[in-house]
Amino acid sequence: MPTTSTTSCPSYDSTTWLLLLNPISGCGLGLRHRQHIEAAIAAHGLRHVSALSEYPGHVVTLVAEAIVRGCRRILIAGGDGSLSEAVNGIFGQQAVAPELVTLALLPIGTGNDWARSHGNPGDYAEALRLIVADRPVRHDVGVIDFPVAGDENARRFFINVAGCGFDAGVIERMPSRKLGRIAYLVGLLRELVSYRPLPLHLKIGAGDEQDVEHCSAAAFVFFVCINRYCGGGMLVAPAAQSADGLLDLTLVR
Repeated sequence: MPTTSTTSCPSYDSTTWLLLLNPISGCGLGLRHRQHIEAAIAAHGLRHVSALSEYPGHVVTLVAEAIVRGCRRILIAGGDGSLSEAVNGIFGQQAVAPELVTLALLPIGTGNDWARSHGNPGDYAEALRLIVADRPVRHDVGVIDFPVAGDENARRFFINVAGCGFDAGVIERMPSRKLGRIAYLVGLLRELVSYRPLPLHLKIGAGDEQDVEHCSAAAFVFFVCINRYCGGGMLVAPAAQSADGLLDLTLVR
């Protein structure tokens, strides 16, 4: 029989999923629907352990610790932020190769841009039917190396869109995400008042210098894309494909 556990240090086998719920995602939708989500998972015959993220970045730690304890299946009931943290938990740990871990999503966040690119259904039962079918696919992952306070070699991973310029400023100026889509609007208006073009120098390519392209621009926004959507439905990279080994670049001067 499928089992559910909420213990702080559970053990895992190869069939047990770690269900991670974000209490903020979708204005608290995941937390309010927790019992329905867990019941739907059990109804589909899946063994799982539930955990609740308690602060920004907590999903990174929960995922990494679970993998060390044997977990190889991660199910996020949340949005793009929770999904991104899970990816960083998978790629930040050293216990196993990341390709040995399966990551799935029940999209109940505010933007749900990754799910939009992949056509993931918002209905729990339908999304779980895809998970039960157990046909995982490979997905490209981007990596960003940059210095931050206290860490000269910080590294972050992403599987959707990384942006800088106005888009990043909006995110930085957002109030509490408990406000849902209103938070995006508030952040946008705040940034619009003070934004100045961002000077960029792009070096694109690898290998010999003769194979590298250089470009300078004053940017309004610059997106590095694995999938097509960001910002709650903006189609910023129409031709992007999640497993072609390429990054699609979108520059708005």
